Amino acid sequence: MAEQQQDAFAWFHGYVGTCVAEHDVDRRMPPVDPDGDYVVTWGGSPLYVTAVDAAVRTARVWAVAASGLQSRVALLREINDLNLEMPLVTVVLSRWGSVLVSSFLVAEAVNPAAMAHAVDAVGSCAEHVGVLLAGVHGGQDAFATTRSA
Repeated sequence: MAEQQQDAFAWFHGYVGTCVAEHDVDRRMPPVDPDGDYVVTWGGSPLYVTAVDAAVRTARVWAVAASGLQSRVALLREINDLNLEMPLVTVVLSRWGSVLVSSFLVAEAVNPAAMAHAVDAVGSCAEHVGVLLAGVHGGQDAFATTRSA
């Protein structure tokens, strides 16, 4: 039984990569980092797509929007407000001071169109949230180097 679950997850992981590749102009499989995440470039900055093997199998699309932020009430309120305004993505402050933007797709909903939508939603949100939060609350905008190039 455990072997069947591993095989099913291996298939799902590969299928997630195939769906991500459909978003690529050349339809190439994206590179995989040491953690097993697919690395996608959006606007010149990295986004990650993770196949999650849990009680509910999902694909998580995520990006770092800003880093070097300190947990302060004003920042946390701003993040709460962003989460209320954007139903397709979630914005969180990690314990390391990075703001992450993510979206989850349950396994049954993973397909090339849904993956493209999730990648675009996370990339667009991360770019804008990074500018906003780093500008107002300090820290570094993770997408700044790609905009200045």
